[in-house]
Amino acid sequence: MGVELPSKNKLPVDLLDQRLTKALDCAQQISKFIATIPLDPSTLTNWSPSMKPLVQATRRLNQTEAVQGCMADSSGLTAKVPLFKNSFTDLRMSIRSFGQYWDKGYKAFYIAGPEKDVGYLLRVVNVYSVGEDDPIFVVLYGKRKVASDDDAFMRFLDHYQDVQGNIVHAKATKEEQNMLLKLLDMNSKRLVPEYDTPRIPVEKEFKISFLLPICPLSQGDIGTLTHDTGCVICGTTTKTECSRCHSVRYCSRECQSSDWKDHKPRCKSVTDGTWTTLNFASVAPGWFYWTVNRYDTLHSLKDKNNIKEGTLEPPPNLRGENVFLVKIQINGFDLLIYDRKKKLEVHVLRSGDPKGYAAVEKACSGKPKIYRWAKRVGDHQLSVCLDIAPQEDIPW
Repeated sequence: MGVELPSKNKLPVDLLDQRLTKALDCAQQISKFIATIPLDPSTLTNWSPSMKPLVQATRRLNQTEAVQGCMADSSGLTAKVPLFKNSFTDLRMSIRSFGQYWDKGYKAFYIAGPEKDVGYLLRVVNVYSVGEDDPIFVVLYGKRKVASDDDAFMRFLDHYQDVQGNIVHAKATKEEQNMLLKLLDMNSKRLVPEYDTPRIPVEKEFKISFLLPICPLSQGDIGTLTHDTGCVICGTTTKTECSRCHSVRYCSRECQSSDWKDHKPRCKSVTDGTWTTLNFASVAPGWFYWTVNRYDTLHSLKDKNNIKEGTLEPPPNLRGENVFLVKIQINGFDLLIYDRKKKLEVHVLRSGDPKGYAAVEKACSGKPKIYRWAKRVGDHQLSVCLDIAPQEDIPW
């Protein structure tokens, strides 16, 4: 999913599970599409055949994926998604396939491995609209895994063969099956208790839930999910921090000692570098702006809440004196500087800070962007370590 945790982390399973729950909720954008929880699907509008095909309505791409698709189209090729390599990618494609098969009249699925050895039974009950082009699938699913020669499977198969001609074998790895089951369990608890649907006998013990289209995580999502993780080693409440660089926190001296080998390169890049103060400018009142990153989804381009209005007020200092990573983009006229979550997003004008701009231009060495450590030193000032680049891989 793109959420990377320290290699030596000893996070308890329950904390990892909480992190996965948050990540899946970000991916399905539940806070955006479901205004009220618990949800009563009977209050929603049925998805109409006059709307776009569900296989299109369930498509959620970020900027990078969209460009790759356009390049493939322009070359007369099809942008193929590698399956069975990444369970999150597989989950995104499976929900798209539910829409594709619904358009063709298929509602019953057997979610199992390629050999049909063992898996879950699932039926799409109905598809509703939660937005202009946004579908929600209400589904029944079996919690118990069944084999393809199991009595429950045969009764499910016999019924839906008569109704729709066959059931769909949706191929899924065990990891994807587990992720899908977790998502269904999460959403099942978000329906009003009295909501139900007619069932055939084999579905008597099935649970009812819903599925939304799944999108890749944005850089803001990933920043949130990797922020404030507790002690970088064990995940428990922090009590101390690295006294040299103040960029990482621990629960004890023992955890700090065990992390020193991995942390040392970062610490040296922060403490041994030369720091340059940059004077940044605010976007003037009356002007509106919106920055788009390659990891932002195409769907987010429709969200007017992402448009920000200029103000002369300084941005809030959310980190105090602590250092943090920023991306610096240069275009010949100004610098755009922002952190991973875009909580800080500022400009340095060439005309307003020629010395600072020249220092960054030299550090960029012709590249359009660099990543550096920074810290706030004033209402409209950032101090940036320009001469030493961060040692870790930075995916955003």
